[in-house]
Amino acid sequence: MLTFEDSVTFHWNGEQIDVIHTSNPSHTDGDTVIFFRDANAIHTGDSM
Repeated sequence: MLTFEDSVTFHWNGEQIDVIHTSNPSHTDGDTVIFFRDANAIHTGDSM
């Protein structure tokens, strides 16, 4: 389990990964976006 307020940044295998809490929740108060900076890609789950 990971808890954070607004965002948290990881460095994994040379990649910077930002986990960002979205301010306008889609389904729950815990909706997040994961941004893989080096790949310039995001993972939104079913929030889009």
